[in-house]
Amino acid sequence: MSKITGRIFLIVEADRDGRYAKTIVQRCYPSIEVHLLPPKGHNRGIGALAEQIERLLKEALLKKQTAHEPACVAVLHDADESSTPNRNLHTIIRDACQKHKKQVILVLAKDEMESWLMADSGVCAWLDKKPKNWDEETHPSKTFESWLDKAGKGKYDDAIATQIAAKLMGDGGKVSPSLKSALQHLIDAPCTKSED
Repeated sequence: MSKITGRIFLIVEADRDGRYAKTIVQRCYPSIEVHLLPPKGHNRGIGALAEQIERLLKEALLKKQTAHEPACVAVLHDADESSTPNRNLHTIIRDACQKHKKQVILVLAKDEMESWLMADSGVCAWLDKKPKNWDEETHPSKTFESWLDKAGKGKYDDAIATQIAAKLMGDGGKVSPSLKSALQHLIDAPCTKSED
């Protein structure tokens, strides 16, 4: 385990997405520690994130102030452009982040986080697929579920999500513009400045 040189307090809409994002960041920046802050309660997703965003931002910014290493705060959620024509919840989250724009980075997975998985060489090799850009596809999660089914990996649940995270190489940014853009936020971020 490399020495921790920075921290990211990452607000996410769901544990599964957080697990994937944490793995991708740590593959690209091994000395960055990622702390996940999902909404509290059983209901997760964009609704819970919008409802709790102010509290989560306050908590993350406080943690950033008290961190021993350089730290960043980011909010990550699916863009949901194909599945959620009503943008009210997304607007609430965007506006809350805008209030702290000098301290908070808002990152969107286009259209869903699964598009990043389907661009990753490790996940694709595990499912006998070739990485490609799925950013512009509608409902990539449905395609990803069919990949899991065809490969005999089972239901797309939390148990399989742990296996998926372990297969991630973190190289999906080579073919996914939205993941490349997300990772570019970290290039000059305070939390990565100490990286060798």
